[in-house]
Amino acid sequence: MREMKFGVCIPHYGRPIDIDALTNMAVQAEQMGFDSVWVTDHMIVHHPLPGRQDMVSRNEKLEPIRLVTHLGALTSDVHIGTGVAILPYRDPIFLAKAIAPADVLSKG
Repeated sequence: MREMKFGVCIPHYGRPIDIDALTNMAVQAEQMGFDSVWVTDHMIVHHPLPGRQDMVSRNEKLEPIRLVTHLGALTSDVHIGTGVAILPYRDPIFLAKAIAPADVLSKG
């Protein structure tokens, strides 16, 4: 029988970006027994969301690959990743070179 695993997606957007809060969310998720921590890869939102001034996102979002590298270096047991990787945004060779340090720095 397979066991159910739980992950959490943490918000890495909004105003102001609080890296300490993001780091604490990942560390606390690990301490609480979550299996994984995720961020999103929607780097560009073309317009503000009606009624949600806290989610205007063009310049208020951290790039996900660099963020998972940071979070992976600060955690040890939880899996870290992006919900998706929107490949047309990136050159595949540069994407592979950007992901490799996340694997090395987090020790896999």
